[in-house]
Amino acid sequence: MEQQLTHYGRLLLASLPTFGALCILALLLCLAGLPLLAVAGQGLAYSRERSAYDKCARQLTVLGIRLGVLVIIAGGIVLGMQYKSLPALDIKHIAAREHVLPLLMAGGWLCVALSTVLHWLYARLWHSLRGVPRLHQLLGFLAALAAAAAVYAALVYLHARAAEPVAPIPLDPRALVMPDAAAFWVAVSYAPFAVLALAGGYGALWLLLRRVADD
Repeated sequence: MEQQLTHYGRLLLASLPTFGALCILALLLCLAGLPLLAVAGQGLAYSRERSAYDKCARQLTVLGIRLGVLVIIAGGIVLGMQYKSLPALDIKHIAAREHVLPLLMAGGWLCVALSTVLHWLYARLWHSLRGVPRLHQLLGFLAALAAAAAVYAALVYLHARAAEPVAPIPLDPRALVMPDAAAFWVAVSYAPFAVLALAGGYGALWLLLRRVADD
């Protein structure tokens, strides 16, 4: 009995980093989709002249900024805990295999930061750029592109982690995350659909929660 508890405890500890990474990936997918939904809602507000679409688009933008800040904080903590020596990387050996994972994580984190800044500008200039809607919507598209770059950096990171040798734990959870090239390319091809699905799900829940406050 004690051995079984020890086994399940080891499995649980081994699962936490993977499930944490999957949660962050889900948030990244949502971050890439929210600006697209906001831009679409803004376009409907202009074409149909209904303020409700504009209000929904602005609320989705607020959600995107908050989630972006959350991912920046969480990613910064994880990056600092796992790769304390990242600032001391030797530029001459920057492409070495042992440096690939920290660089992927750092690159994805920077893409999220850029996406959040663009998202904030998109929200901040909502009224100022009302006369030039195409320029305003371009900020939303750029925020989505930066978040999409973070999504694909995270997919490459998870694939590289799954390919690493691990301790012999039965049913190792890392084997569930893109263990081979075929699974990786399937994940890459499905990512755009997951972006819209997760952004739509989170966005709908957020709009319901904000309905009473914003009416």
